[in-house]
Amino acid sequence: QNLLFGSMMIGKTVTVSGYDAAVRGEVESVRVRGSELYVVVDDKEYPAACILDMAGTEDSQVKQIIEEIEHVGEVLGQAFAAESEEEAPTLLEGE
Repeated sequence: QNLLFGSMMIGKTVTVSGYDAAVRGEVESVRVRGSELYVVVDDKEYPAACILDMAGTEDSQVKQIIEEIEHVGEVLGQAFAAESEEEAPTLLEGE
């Protein structure tokens, strides 16, 4: 689902909070690492949660997209954590 939401951002002009300053540019692609979605702007990767503004959309639409992305990330994070907890006793039993 992260890729689905991310695909809606490709080609949009966004402002993201960068490492040194805010960066404005077109979203070239999106990537998923674990449960986190990243946007690629000017050949650099930024967490989708760092998007401050998206041109051509109202603030409420941007907020909704980001909230949905964060929600999916939380759900996936919980799912991965639950899997890790289930595997932990198995690993300990094998020692």
